[in-house]
Amino acid sequence: MWKRLRQPLSVKGMFAVVGVVAVAGASVYGLYCGAASLWHRRMLEQAIPAALAGVRAQREVLIGSIEVYRAQFGYYPPMFTSQGPNRGVLNPLCYELMGVRFDPKEAAFHIAITKDPLKVEEVQKYFNTRSFSNYVTFPASPTNFLANRPVSVFPLTKDSDLFGVSLSYTDFVPEPFWGDFDFSPWRYATDPAEHNPGKYDLWVDFDVAGKHFTIGNWPEVK
Repeated sequence: MWKRLRQPLSVKGMFAVVGVVAVAGASVYGLYCGAASLWHRRMLEQAIPAALAGVRAQREVLIGSIEVYRAQFGYYPPMFTSQGPNRGVLNPLCYELMGVRFDPKEAAFHIAITKDPLKVEEVQKYFNTRSFSNYVTFPASPTNFLANRPVSVFPLTKDSDLFGVSLSYTDFVPEPFWGDFDFSPWRYATDPAEHNPGKYDLWVDFDVAGKHFTIGNWPEVK
């Protein structure tokens, strides 16, 4: 009996042992991944209220910047794009609040965050106008109404080089969940505004954990 116990395993027996170990390891790993996924989901759900509060706080900061703009120019950042589903998406808010410098030699506008110019033809194409209100000619610098504000800038769409005002979501979303939140840049519509006649609509959309949220400046989505 002792000799039989000490006999080396056959090739078939070795594969059987390896198979049992692999199955056991896979089961343990599966349990670990399942538990980790459940924990991540639970903690993500708990992070949503803080994210909503963070969006609302930055909305108020951005509203403040828009009101300062209005105090200086006498009107809200203008918008000339035609009605349609993308009207609030393709908005000039970043350029109006950050301010642009116009270079007559290349017939293009520049903002401080990129070296790429925005040609007059592109302004006409995307915004249905050939200029902005908050612009100066080189080498002067325009008023930046976003300076020292907890906001950022980000491409408005995947199909254009236009920039929009975005959330600084790292201020209120814990790092482990940065990839779970899908935030849009701030949407802006005026002249006319659908929800705030005579003023402007300002909102952001985001998806997380299979849920969709819209936070804006009118009662239904505040």
